[in-house]
Amino acid sequence: MDMKKTSFKKIGLALSSFNLDIAIRLKEGALDELKKTGINNFEIREVPGVVEIPLLAQWLFQKNCQAVIALGAVIRGETAHFDACCRMVEQGCMQVQLKMNRPIIFGILMTENKAQALARSGGKKGHIGRLAVQTTLKMLSFMEEVQRN
Repeated sequence: MDMKKTSFKKIGLALSSFNLDIAIRLKEGALDELKKTGINNFEIREVPGVVEIPLLAQWLFQKNCQAVIALGAVIRGETAHFDACCRMVEQGCMQVQLKMNRPIIFGILMTENKAQALARSGGKKGHIGRLAVQTTLKMLSFMEEVQRN
């Protein structure tokens, strides 16, 4: 994608530092993909958990980010905390992107176990961090096209 043809400004990365080893893999993949596409105008911020990501995304939009990539991992444990966290971050991201009229790309892994998270953060099932950057660029291009017409 030729970003010179767009009015691209800045991408935000909202990263949950919970499940840090997975979060680092997601962040590294996203940064590699940004570098590969020649994008160097981005801002990375970390929050303690995924539940805090929607508010961070809103703050990043207020700092003129055109899109936010939400990255993190929630791994099922023995309590209902997993379900509550997943529900809150899903609903929160949807509310913020609709309120701000800008995309939040949902790169948050919600897995049954750590092996599944590893497989999706650079393992056999791909890399959600890289995919999130690719999706962001497609959405920004599409957003510009819709606004132009």
